[in-house]
Amino acid sequence: ATSIMSYHTQYTHSATSIMSYQALKTPRTGCRHFSRPTLTLLSLSRKLRKIAMAMKKVGNMLNMSNEKTSKVNKRFERGGDRYSLYKHTDATLNANINMKDLVKLPDDEDINDFLATHVVDFYNRAKLVYSTIVDSSQPYQSRVCSEENCPTMSGGPKYEYLWQDEGRYKKPVSLTAPEYICTLIEWIDDILQDEKIFPPVDDVPFPKTFRKTCSKIFRRLYRIFVHIYIEHFDRIKEIGAEAHTNAFYKHFYYFVAEHNLMEEKDFAPLQTLTERICLD
Repeated sequence: ATSIMSYHTQYTHSATSIMSYQALKTPRTGCRHFSRPTLTLLSLSRKLRKIAMAMKKVGNMLNMSNEKTSKVNKRFERGGDRYSLYKHTDATLNANINMKDLVKLPDDEDINDFLATHVVDFYNRAKLVYSTIVDSSQPYQSRVCSEENCPTMSGGPKYEYLWQDEGRYKKPVSLTAPEYICTLIEWIDDILQDEKIFPPVDDVPFPKTFRKTCSKIFRRLYRIFVHIYIEHFDRIKEIGAEAHTNAFYKHFYYFVAEHNLMEEKDFAPLQTLTERICLD
């Protein structure tokens, strides 16, 4: 978020400098005239400022999300030997560790607690991965996820995801990818902060609809994978995060498949990827 804000500051300063310079070069007449090069520079500066503002908005959203969900993060943080195994898998990408075993419900654990822990864990990791494709603080060769580059929440020409909720968007609506994902983040944050859905203490039971709620969260989180793999995987490769992103995807896929939290049709956009890397 700091780097995104720095990026915004740099380009705002650059845009102001360009406009000030051109104003000095323009004769003071009753009407202000701009040459074609000047108009081009002004157009570019406005475009850069718009992109910087959009990136700042996404960065602020991710920071606010982390702050809002800090309480539930602490309540459902991963722990114990299984977490150590998981961390080892993610750090070394050890092919000898079977993720199918990792996602099975332990005999001594409540299924709802197990689901809640994974919702929080996968959600935080998905936000982290997404933050890499909206980062414009470095001179990357790959394109950033912006409103201009991603006018729809798509996964190639065949798939577009529309947003609908019980509040602002009661009918399905097409959003830009950054707007869709920011809306998704706000939607999940509201669910995680609702103590009637995610109880703050152990002696308060989960609601009867908890599994259904988790299923809906997982289905929508999967759409972030679809967008990143199909539209921005060049960025993942450029920053050297391909192996770790694949490990995250495998963990997510095996978990939702093991517990029947998504339908087969939901996996269709990434079927080829799944068949290639989920071979355990």
